Formats: sequence, structure tokens, C-alpha cells
Amino acid sequence: LKLLKVSNEMSITIEKFTKLKKAISIGGKVLSWIIAIASFILAIITLCLPQNNEENAIEWATGIIISIVIFNSLFLLLAGVYECVLYFKGKAIAESNKKDLNDLKSKLEKSKNFSLSFASFSFTLFEKYNSAKNKTIDSAGSFFEQLPNFAEALKKDEANQQVQALLISSERNFRDSIIVNYDKYLRFFTDEIKNMIDKSLDQKGLKLSCSVSIKQFDKIYEDNMDYRDLKVYTTFRDGSTFNDKIKKGKREVCSKIFSVSKNIDFVQCLSQESFLKNNFNQSDTDYYNESVEYFKNYNCAMVVPIFSIYGGRKRYYGYLACDTLNTDLENSNIFDEEMLQIMKFSANILGSYFDDLDYQWDNLQESLEKYLEENISSDFLYTQIEADEFLTVLYELKTKNREIESERMVI
Repeated sequence: LKLLKVSNEMSITIEKFTKLKKAISIGGKVLSWIIAIASFILAIITLCLPQNNEENAIEWATGIIISIVIFNSLFLLLAGVYECVLYFKGKAIAESNKKDLNDLKSKLEKSKNFSLSFASFSFTLFEKYNSAKNKTIDSAGSFFEQLPNFAEALKKDEANQQVQALLISSERNFRDSIIVNYDKYLRFFTDEIKNMIDKSLDQKGLKLSCSVSIKQFDKIYEDNMDYRDLKVYTTFRDGSTFNDKIKKGKREVCSKIFSVSKNIDFVQCLSQESFLKNNFNQSDTDYYNESVEYFKNYNCAMVVPIFSIYGGRKRYYGYLACDTLNTDLENSNIFDEEMLQIMKFSANILGSYFDDLDYQWDNLQESLEKYLEENISSDFLYTQIEADEFLTVLYELKTKNREIESERMVI
């Protein structure tokens, strides 16, 4: 769409310049015809005038000739002035159009580069998503490959306690492998989105750097549920923000728990599916934020929900957020709808990834129960560990270990 818009602007500019050149050419011809026609009319008038004597005829002829000469001279003078005006006006417009064409050419080149960047960005996100998804499936497969060992252990009359310990250890390994892949993928994900939004800001001539974060719920939220008891916490930030600000105590990860109802962006995203606002401040009556000192870090923000659709209902996992601090308050064109579409596109992929994780976690619990009932022993007692949904398990892991983000992992 952007390329079509720029091409259309160039076509309009070229058409305007062509029309002007045509007008200058036609204008000169029209003036010449006007002079010829006027001369012809005056000559006819002269022939039709009454001539009483030779002296009067000579006077009339002389007067007419002089009038024609003066008339022609005036018209030639006006024609020359008109052509000069058209020339300089055309020259000015030509120079202006040349500048416009150069500007449009620059826009076209930037649009082309942005399109290529977005195509690469989209491909990379999908590629990494498929890789992360396959790793999760592989982790589940590795766990189920060990299940026959439990049945074999019981056949040898080993104590149920030993089998139970082996089972719990295997399940913990499965959980840990999912968390490791989850950490790696989301760290990569936030960095890629930051780079893409920064390129968009640079394309607009803004020397700003954004921060990208992922906010997650402590449990899955579905449409029409009461969100007042939902807990929201920051699980990830892009690498630049983490290194530059978190270590200096300016931004947090997993150290604070927020509520949905005390943050306008969180509330709005559950009803309107997005939030975008530039240059807000503490005095804005239509903006509220639970973080008391948010204005020290940002005054422009975009937030979109992370969700998937299951059985016709939306299942929300949290939010994808992007913010920046704009000091030039006269410029309100910071984040825009195009950037918001990048955020929504990214959040859709995240929603699919969270849905995959939740499915694998539920599938492990259900399949494990079924396998134990069918293959091990009717009197074998298995106590599920971390049987809640994936987000709840993750919340417990993240909030119990505040130092989990102390060192960023490299994919």
C-alpha cells in the first residue's frame, strides 16, 4: 500500500508538470492568433469606413496603420510579458517538482527497504516460531520415550516410591526443557520486534529508541471473565533495555505484580484489542498507570493483547508492549497505525506459541494419567506436580526466582 501511494504521488507530480509545459506552448500560439485576427478586423474596418476625399482617406489609412502598429506592439509586448511569466513560473514549478521527485524517489527507496525488512522480519519470526514449537514437541517426545522404563521398574518389584521419584524427575526435566526453550525464544522475539520498530522510527526521521516487553497473566483469561483478580507481571524485555536500564534499576522484570484495572492500556486491550497513545503525561485525565514513575521512562506507548482463539472464544495470555520517551513534545507523530500492525502481527505469533505450550502441558498431564492407568498398575498412586495450566506454572516459577533474568541467554 505504501509503494502504491508513493507511485501515485509521483504520477500526479509528473502529470502536473506535463500540463504546465503544454499550457506554455499553447499560450504562445493563442497570442499569435489573437494578434493576426485583430489586425484582420482592423483592416476590414478601414476598408468599410466612408472616404469623402483623398485627404481624408489618407488620414484614415494613416490612423488605421498607426493603430494596428500600436495594437500589434501592445499585444506583442503583453505576449512577451506573459511568456516570461509562464517561463519563470514553469521554471520554479519544474525546480519544485524536481525536488518533489527526488523526495518521492527517496520515499520509494525507504519504502522498498522497509518492505524488505518487514518481509525478512516476518520470515524470521515464523522460522523461530516453528523451531521453538518443534523443540517443545521434541521435549514431550523425549519424556514419553521414558515411560516404558517405569513399567519395567514395577515388573522388577521395585518400590512404588522409587518409580514415583523417577517419574517426578522426568516430568521436571520436561518442564525445565520447555522453560529453557521458552526463555530463548521470547528473548529473541523481543529483540526482533525492537529492531523492526526502531527502523520504522528511523524511517520517519526520529532519533528515538524503543523498549519492547512481554507482560503475562498468572492464568489464562477468557472473554467476559472478571479480570479484577488477574495478576500481570513483566516476563521479558529486549536485550538493550535489559542491559541499559534494568541493571541500573530503571526498569524491572518479574519483580512487580500489576493489576489490569489500574492500567488504562491493559483494560483497553481486552475490549478494543489495542492501545496507542503519544506524548501522554501525568496530567492527562484519560491516561492512568499503576507505575508511579512511568514518565521517567516513556511517554509514548503501544500495547496489544496476546491471545489465541479456541472453540470460538479468545484465550488471553498477556500483552506485548512497546514504549519510548519523546522529548520533542511538538512532534506527536511517533508511534502510528503501521507500527501498531507490526505489534499485532507479532502478538498473533506469540499467541500461537503460548497456545502450543499450553496444549503440550495439558497433553502431557492427560496422556500421563492415561498411560499410568493402562500400562503400569491399578494400585500405583501418582501425584501430579504442577498440574495447573502452563501460565500458572510459569508464574510460580518466575516469581519465586526473582533472579531468573540475571543473565540473558543467547540463541
